[in-house]
Amino acid sequence: MNTKSLRTPANLLVVNLAISDFFMMLTMTPPLLVNAYWGTWILGAFFCEVYAFLGSFFGCVSIWSMVFITADRYNVIVKESYLYVYSVWVYLFPLAYIIYSYTFIVKAVAAHEKGMREQAKKMGVKSLRSEEARRLC
Repeated sequence: MNTKSLRTPANLLVVNLAISDFFMMLTMTPPLLVNAYWGTWILGAFFCEVYAFLGSFFGCVSIWSMVFITADRYNVIVKESYLYVYSVWVYLFPLAYIIYSYTFIVKAVAAHEKGMREQAKKMGVKSLRSEEARRLC
C-alpha cells in the first residue's frame, strides 16, 4: 500500500482481511497436516489450547473485518446512515418489548397479591408476612 490514494478505509479493511486469512492459514495448516498424517492429536494439551486460541482469534478478526466491509459497502451504496434503523432494531424494539412484557408481569403479580389478601382475609390472617419476616425488616 505504497500509493496514498489506495489507503482508504475500505481498502485497509480488505488488507486486514487478507492478513488475517494468511495468518489463519499459516498457523492452522501445519498442525492439520501433522494430525492428518498421524491420525490423532500428538502435539500435547498446551499446543491444543494455543491452536484453538489462534484459530478462534484469526477467525474472529476475519469475521469482524467482513462485517465492517459489509457495513462500509452498505453505507456507500445506499448513501444513508443505517444507524437509525440499527438503533431502533437493536435498542428501541427490545426496550419496548421488555416494557410491554413487564406490564403484564406487574398486572399478574398485583392480581395474585389481591387474591392472596382476599384469601388471608377469609382465613382471618392479619398480615401476609410471617412473624420471622417482620423481625428481619
